[in-house]
Amino acid sequence: MREMPLIPESLMALHAKAMSGDSLSQNRLGIHYHVGDLVRADHRQALHWYGLAAAQGNPDGCYNIALIYGSSESVGVDKKKQVEYYRRAYELGHVIATRELGRCYQNGIAVAVDYAEAMRLYTIASDKNDAIAKVQLGFMMQTGLGQDPDAFGAFIYYEEAAELGEVCGMSNLALCLYNGTGTVKDLPLAAKWARRAADNGNASAQRLLGLMHQNGEGVIKDYEEAFRYFKLSADSGYDFGQFNVGHMYEKGLGVEVNLAEAVRYYRMASRQQNMAATRSLAGLVDAGNGVERDMFSATELYLIVGFSGDAEVQRALAYRYESEGYVRTGVDLVESYAWYNISAASGNEGAIKGRAKVESKLTHEQIIRAHRRSRELLAEIEARKTGK
Repeated sequence: MREMPLIPESLMALHAKAMSGDSLSQNRLGIHYHVGDLVRADHRQALHWYGLAAAQGNPDGCYNIALIYGSSESVGVDKKKQVEYYRRAYELGHVIATRELGRCYQNGIAVAVDYAEAMRLYTIASDKNDAIAKVQLGFMMQTGLGQDPDAFGAFIYYEEAAELGEVCGMSNLALCLYNGTGTVKDLPLAAKWARRAADNGNASAQRLLGLMHQNGEGVIKDYEEAFRYFKLSADSGYDFGQFNVGHMYEKGLGVEVNLAEAVRYYRMASRQQNMAATRSLAGLVDAGNGVERDMFSATELYLIVGFSGDAEVQRALAYRYESEGYVRTGVDLVESYAWYNISAASGNEGAIKGRAKVESKLTHEQIIRAHRRSRELLAEIEARKTGK
């Protein structure tokens, strides 16, 4: 039989009320065990007290049970039970649970993806002034999840969320104002909201403010200030911020040229599949700037970018397969033709000329193989885009 934990004196009164059947006290005592406040964290004990509260129709008890099943290793993660208790809490009017149940339907967490249901639940939470639900509604409208894209509707929800103090709402609102998405472009107002979000640690807003200072858009052009904001964004792990810091180090903008640091930051961003950083990193590796020159590794980096659909890099890959010293397996004219063919399909003039040059060196059988290889590469490019 499991030993009952000792109750510290500071929780004796709360424990007594919980034992008497008070659901608010039961939920509060569960929170103490959940987070380890005044007692040793014990998720099973937390679940016990939350369960007693939930059985009496306490919405917070239901919501907190969902949190336990969503993340507790000691109890055991169970996403189906998490959704079940989000639903119970929603039915009892719990606003955050309503929004989180919407997120489950949006992302297919233990339920089938249902964008209409996600929108319905987010709308209920939004109508009760849940700022995060407003951001989610804005995102779904902007990206056209479950409906035709609605940039103006997204802007309105981002604005409402920002006014309620939601940092992601501020950041998204700033981006809308910066790009003129769903509203008139307004750079000074974009800077205002970006600064508010950036000062609250939002990495995307920090990066946007860096861009605005770099280009003098709505703020004074100031490379040092741009670098400062890019660095804040990068230090939060944001790949676009890392790319921008690498670029500043490479070009000496707002900071002394430091190619080794440029390589380091490009690598950070490249590991997060940032294609701009991967392309820049490939260029430095290819030239031996800030790192030991390695043309084979540069080709492998360019391949990653080529598979993302960059037509100019695809043309460069074709040239590398055509030439000595760039590919570990040596010259491969069939592979070269295939990459030229893909790049040429995007209208790249250099690729069209390169393809004709390589074609003159191939036999009829090799050209047939090269076209087959083009189809294989295109299929892989599409698969990587769709994540299949």
